[in-house]
Amino acid sequence: MSCGSGNKLNKDEDEDEAEEVEVEEEEEEEGEEEGEGEEEEEEEEEEEEEEEEEEEEEEEEEEEEEEEEEEEEEEEEEEEEEEEENKEEEDKEEKEVEDLFSVGHDQKTSTTGGRETDT
Repeated sequence: MSCGSGNKLNKDEDEDEAEEVEVEEEEEEEGEEEGEGEEEEEEEEEEEEEEEEEEEEEEEEEEEEEEEEEEEEEEEEEEEEEEEENKEEEDKEEKEVEDLFSVGHDQKTSTTGGRETDT
């Protein structure tokens, strides 16, 4: 009988060992899954950080473009004002010349009294 009970003990031990192996394998798998989960979380965090950095860069570029556009608009306005001032100055000078010419012409006619003289 001792042989029979020895086999039973061996069988129980084998079952216990098999259960332990299964438990260990499950724990390893869970550990791997947890490790994978942590890796995935880290990857997601890195991706989010990269996306945020890209968004910040895009915003900075947009701000720079807006500033450049504003500067260009200001330059254009200054140029337009300068052109307008130049045109006003030219118009003023032209009018002065016309006034001088018309005054000179009036003086010529008035000096002769409006009559033509033979010389």
